[in-house]
Amino acid sequence: MKTRFRAKLTSKNQLTLPAGVSAFLGVGAGDFVDFQIEHDGIRVSRPLPSEGAGEWIGYLKRKGKALGNAERDRITRELRGERE
Repeated sequence: MKTRFRAKLTSKNQLTLPAGVSAFLGVGAGDFVDFQIEHDGIRVSRPLPSEGAGEWIGYLKRKGKALGNAERDRITRELRGERE
């Protein structure tokens, strides 16, 4: 099944994904979308889940919340769903 969608490029080179495309990709506000240029066109896809926690390293510090080791450990346990 082929379905066509069209989006208009703004003066700032921005696109709004048509609702059918964002629904198909399972993406919403704040999500990333990958564009891959291929020999016969462009592939649009949702990024694969990241491997490990590398993207979170330094997250709280970047948000201006430098924490001590005990607080970082507590947050890590909480994110893992561990109970104290």
